[in-house]
Amino acid sequence: MTSSIAPVALTYDGTDIQDTDGIFLEITLGLFETGDTRGVDVTVPGADGQVVRPRRFHQRKVLLAGFVRGVGVDQSSARAAYWGNLDAVRTLFDETGLPKDLVATLPDGSVRTIAARTIPDGRILNEQAASEFAFVSIELLALEDWSVEEAGS
Repeated sequence: MTSSIAPVALTYDGTDIQDTDGIFLEITLGLFETGDTRGVDVTVPGADGQVVRPRRFHQRKVLLAGFVRGVGVDQSSARAAYWGNLDAVRTLFDETGLPKDLVATLPDGSVRTIAARTIPDGRILNEQAASEFAFVSIELLALEDWSVEEAGS
């Protein structure tokens, strides 16, 4: 179940990524920042200034950060849950996969959706061999911008 402590509820490919008993990720970059654009202004020799050319949306990077942990009745079951959750993150954010929908539900009830894929070498899993907890950072790349569904529409 999505955590009530997260101001923006998230799913990726339909999977809740804010379960405080397993995988908990938040968007730390890319929700409200502007995306990258392409296009340049042109300098005309012999003329003052530049000729303004249109810019087009190019791509948007989205950074997810949080943790993976295991919870169990004892240390052995907690470690087993941890390794299972870590494998789930590796599978869900497979760098060879196609873009998947990242869905963010904002506090006002509006929903933002973006199709994004994991950037190669974009996962940092700080796993520990004898642990039940790891910090995680995942960088996604989207080639189209967020679609927005306003609350109540």
